[in-house]
Amino acid sequence: MLTPLELTKECENAQQESRNRLRSQINQRRYRQRKKEAQKNLEMQVVQLRKSTVGLMENLRLIRILDGSAQKASGVAYDYHKIFEYGLRQAIYDQQANFLRKTMSPSLRIMDNFEVDGATKILEQLQLYTSLFDSHHLRLEHIENIFQDEDEVVIKTIGLLTLRLSRLSVATLFPNIIGKQEALVQELIGKSMVIRFVNHFCVGRMSGKVESLSSTTNITSATINLLGNIDQGLLALENSAIKSNGELVVPQSWQ
Repeated sequence: MLTPLELTKECENAQQESRNRLRSQINQRRYRQRKKEAQKNLEMQVVQLRKSTVGLMENLRLIRILDGSAQKASGVAYDYHKIFEYGLRQAIYDQQANFLRKTMSPSLRIMDNFEVDGATKILEQLQLYTSLFDSHHLRLEHIENIFQDEDEVVIKTIGLLTLRLSRLSVATLFPNIIGKQEALVQELIGKSMVIRFVNHFCVGRMSGKVESLSSTTNITSATINLLGNIDQGLLALENSAIKSNGELVVPQSWQ
């Protein structure tokens, strides 16, 4: 038979064991809860990682598409200047025309004209340049990709257009001096006029064709440099057939 002291001790031990079991149960529940939460967090991280991976792969795909499209657009702009370096040439006319049909939109925005057949418009202008001037030299100095998104790529080119003047081209560019300053007309015949130009080729990603081709030139300063006099240059350009964007506008009978 246990003494009161032993009973007290036994009771305390039982209580301690009960507390230990309760503490163990609580710890186990906490452990299971933490494990469950950790598992849930891990699953969420896996899902998020998969989403991030998909996003990164899509970004990589888009970057590759953008880079590829930009390279193609730059190639079109570069080839344009090389193929037409000396204007229209009878020996390679078919090649030049096919290049334009392949690369220019049939609804091209060019030279203040909207939705014109690109190949036809450019061939008409090149034919005028080639027939009006004794020589035509297009020199590309700079090319760069200045904008791109999922819809289009814009390529900027800078260069020089050198035109050797004939009497017909003098009359076309500077009609005000014909019949009034014959000595100046004779002086200009055979000279070269150097025009700096800036072109912007806007190439559509879906079509792969040039949708817009805009040009600006320094025709005024080129004329002043040619004549050597500001007032004379400005006067000579009055009623000129050439516009600031480089377009030649002549009577239909000339074409």
